[in-house]
Amino acid sequence: MDAAPSLSRLLYAGAALNPEAVAIVDAEGTLSYEELIRRVESTGTVLQSLLPKGGRIAICAANHTDHLVAYLAVLVAGFVWVPLNPANGRELNSAIVHKAGPDLLLIGPESVDQAPATGKSCRLDKLPAGAGTFNARHMEADDVAAIKFTGGTSGEPKGVIQTHGNMLAVIENMQAFYEFGPGDCNLAVAPLTHGSSHYLFPVLAAGGRHRFLVDRSPDSILAALRDDTTVVFMPPTLIYRLMQTEDLSPGQFSRTARPYHLNTSTHSTSPYARSTSEEMSVSSNMTNREISL
Repeated sequence: MDAAPSLSRLLYAGAALNPEAVAIVDAEGTLSYEELIRRVESTGTVLQSLLPKGGRIAICAANHTDHLVAYLAVLVAGFVWVPLNPANGRELNSAIVHKAGPDLLLIGPESVDQAPATGKSCRLDKLPAGAGTFNARHMEADDVAAIKFTGGTSGEPKGVIQTHGNMLAVIENMQAFYEFGPGDCNLAVAPLTHGSSHYLFPVLAAGGRHRFLVDRSPDSILAALRDDTTVVFMPPTLIYRLMQTEDLSPGQFSRTARPYHLNTSTHSTSPYARSTSEEMSVSSNMTNREISL
């Protein structure tokens, strides 16, 4: 009998496809699946030495490799993820922490001023190396995976509980729709604390890679889209910014190696006119398979 699906099994299955394949691309270089798993296990071992199974761990960090490693470690080690967007500012993130009651707060060094100054915390770049054997946990469908706070476009943020079963169903549906594979590269420009996080496990489970940008200016994003990006999640505000650049023109994303260069562009549910989606597709000459998250 096949083992029940779990986030841990998905991550390890993706890594097993080709351990030497690139899993992450950032300003400092690349990280292979083998290196990624080693770092996730090291971080997970440290977390398991600090907290019991099911403990709540908040992460306040910008988009970078250390953030992704911590996110994966929290979930495969059997903890509950509480995302904190640095763009919220310290006051709002403090209110979220007060409501969610995390047992540990992990902070990116660039986000110290935006993170709550409360409770047990540790900077991501100061986490010690884990000692001992990592215990990848396979959680039950009803176990809580994340507590996310959202107020939509207005109002006070409210906590939403997401279970492991819910996350696995989303991953299964996304894979059925997008058909991710080893050749896919996800450009992670929207905050990992937002809808962008939905792509982290699916792309890795398929053997693809994630790319982080230090410079998230329109010019830098457009350059990455022209390069090897095949998947991207962008909020409407960012899409509007790209459309306003003089450098966006029809046909620039075409690529002879594939029928289309950018095969997946999704956006959130903020107010967004259908005409804008169509204009974006025409301007870039790309296939825009969109789904609202």
